[in-house]
Amino acid sequence: MRDLHLVERRIPVTERHPERSRRGLYDLSDNYLNFYLRFVAPYREDLEQGYVDRAWQAIDQQLNAFVGATAFEDLCRRWVNLRGRRGYLPFVPSRWVVTGTARPR
Repeated sequence: MRDLHLVERRIPVTERHPERSRRGLYDLSDNYLNFYLRFVAPYREDLEQGYVDRAWQAIDQQLNAFVGATAFEDLCRRWVNLRGRRGYLPFVPSRWVVTGTARPR
C-alpha cells in the first residue's frame, strides 16, 4: 500500500533515527479514500436506499473533526516545511514533518 501511495508512515519529528524508529504510525495518505472509508462506506446501505438525510445526520456530527484532523494538520505540516526552507522561520526543519524522513538537500 505504501508503493501505491495510499498509506504513509509518520514518525515523530523528535526521533533521532527515524529510519530505525518503532514509534511510527501508518495513516491513509489519500484524502478521498480516507473520506470514503470514514463516511460513505459505513452509511452505504442508507445512501443506496435513498436515506440521505439519515446518513447526513451521522456524517454532519463528525465532519468538522475529520477535516481538522486530516486536511488542516496536513496543511500545517506543509506550511512549516515550506516557510522553514524559504527562511521565514527562525529554524529550518531538519526532517520533513509530513513523513518523518530526512529532508532532501
